[in-house]
Order: sequence, then structure tokens, then C-alpha cells
Amino acid sequence: MSASNSRKKQNENDKQSLRDKINQTVRDICNQEAKILNVTPTSNFISSLADLVYEHVETTGSLLEDFAHHAKRNTIAMEDVKLLARRNEDLETLINDFAENLEKQNVKSRAKSSRSVKAKGNSDRQQSCGESTEDVDQYDEPRIFKFSYNKYDQLS
Repeated sequence: MSASNSRKKQNENDKQSLRDKINQTVRDICNQEAKILNVTPTSNFISSLADLVYEHVETTGSLLEDFAHHAKRNTIAMEDVKLLARRNEDLETLINDFAENLEKQNVKSRAKSSRSVKAKGNSDRQQSCGESTEDVDQYDEPRIFKFSYNKYDQLS
């Protein structure tokens, strides 16, 4: 089996696995909501809803990849997610809040790890100069969560 066929088979397996997980999740959510609302969803309804969710996930992923590709990146970044959410004000607010919190967490964790590494490496300099490591990363840009996936690599 060639590498291309192997990739295609793996891609199909991944898609089927994702479809199965979405189907199970939608089924679980429907059953939870059905108990609250005292209704019984049909299996056709649940299957149709799961198909809609899967199609939406595929479309969303494709749009995010296109935004990243347009920006000449192979990585989907937070800016791409924000761009996708621009037409839904409530979603845009949630994503912006999440991005701000994530940025703050990254700055804090980066400052802590950087201080401990720099403190070990610069202990002689600090002792002779009396410098503090409190402001070590004040000028570093915060990291933003990114993951790498490029649909254009799969086509080759």
C-alpha cells in the first residue's frame, strides 16, 4: 500500500471516528435535555442533528484552515477563530474573553518558568548587581494557543 493510500485510509478512519464521537455526544446531550424537558427524541432526530453538527464542524474547520492559508500560515491561530466568530456578537464576546484569559495565563506561566530558568543562569550576575528577576518577561509577547494542521498537505 502506498503512502498516499495509507494517508487516505487513515483520514477516512479519523473522519469516521470523529463522526462516531459526535453522534455519541449529541445522543448524550439529547437524552439529558429530554429528561429535563420530559420528552423523547427519536433516533432519526438524533442522527439528523448529529449529521448537522458534523457538517458544521467540517465547514468550520475548513474555514479556519482557509483563513490561516490566506494569511500564509500553516497554523490556525486565535486571530482565525476571532475572524470566524465576527458575525455572531455573543460568540465573539466569549472568544475574546477566552483569548484574554488565555493570554494572561500564558504570560503568568511564561514569567514563572522564565524567572526560574534565568534566576539559575544569572545568579552570579544578580548577586554582584543586586538585580531582581520580577520584571524578566515584561516585554515578551504572550503566546497564543496554536495547533498545526494543514489540509493542503493531505492533498499531495
